[in-house]
Amino acid sequence: MQQKIKLLVNYTTYEISNDAMRSIPRLLASVISYLENYADITFFTFDKNYNDPVIKTKPIYISITKQERIYKRIKKTFFQKGFGNSEFKRFLVDKYLSKEGEQYQFIISARLPDVEKLKTMFPDSEVILWFHDLTILDRPDMKMNINFADHIITPSITSYYRIQRFVEPHSLTSQWHYIGNWANDIFSKPVIENVDSLKIKYNISPGTKIFIFSGGDLKFKGGHIIKDAFKEISPELNDETILFYAGQSVKDAEINLGKLRIIFTGNLLPGELAAHYSLAHFGLFPSLGYDHSPLTLLEMIHAGVLPLASDVGGIWEILGKDFAFLVDFPNSVRAWSALIMKALELPEIARANIVAGLEEKIATTHDSKINRERFKDIISSKS
Repeated sequence: MQQKIKLLVNYTTYEISNDAMRSIPRLLASVISYLENYADITFFTFDKNYNDPVIKTKPIYISITKQERIYKRIKKTFFQKGFGNSEFKRFLVDKYLSKEGEQYQFIISARLPDVEKLKTMFPDSEVILWFHDLTILDRPDMKMNINFADHIITPSITSYYRIQRFVEPHSLTSQWHYIGNWANDIFSKPVIENVDSLKIKYNISPGTKIFIFSGGDLKFKGGHIIKDAFKEISPELNDETILFYAGQSVKDAEINLGKLRIIFTGNLLPGELAAHYSLAHFGLFPSLGYDHSPLTLLEMIHAGVLPLASDVGGIWEILGKDFAFLVDFPNSVRAWSALIMKALELPEIARANIVAGLEEKIATTHDSKINRERFKDIISSKS
């Protein structure tokens, strides 16, 4: 019997779980559940009662001692004000890895700042940098760090070119792989009972036009622009219209403006978000930053929701350069108001046909099995 590849998944910012509210830990969980038949996988949890509905591999539980908690307070108070929970968890995992002395053939990291450290700790391992956070490219000190990765994975071609420009005038020497992101199956197959209960909860009348935004309170997600756009068009609405505003700290609150209802749902687990998507006709993605392959867009499309999106970063790779519902000026309330009104005039059959075209477009590039198989190909190269 062939020996399994030893693989370390080095990520501690959030708990790796198929039920995670954040996209990176959700994608990592999906990869782990797919690769665990081919690899001996190590990953970490700080939850003593960790349980994932899909992953069979038991993670390493990192308990925190009283002395370590004291160390954190001292370090943050006197030496490093930015030493928060994420930094503390990385410190504890590094401490564990150094003490155990285990060796791995491959290491997956989702953070560029960790790559040099990992390559120093494990010089014989092949480090795979799964690039998600492009904002790190604003840091010039990361320019030379990137080539410590043996492999770089980006979920868009646009981001690959941006990384190349970032390292100039030096060369990018890491192997590059394009692996598109993918949506969980629950977004195309939500639990019907959950959907029906939401119709009752929100008292949704037949014929109501429903929009959804799931970026929460983060300003760069553009929620404030969307709220102002809907307030601007509210006097012009002829039909009952609902905006689900998800992902923020406020929950079960509602604003009523004529025929418009803005419903604040609070943070939603993937299954809950999928149920809300299944009610919506249009999804709003007003990103004000450089998004290269947002999972939110893929989840909308899988749920049959037509996205209205900012034309930033690699969004066009998912939707197409000539997609009719891209916003050229995402910071403009007026531009969003005009696009929302355009969407409301769209006949339902036309809306459904556009979404069907998008589903067909991403069927291969953003398929979960195909893309997870590409991870298997990378780690199999050393077997």
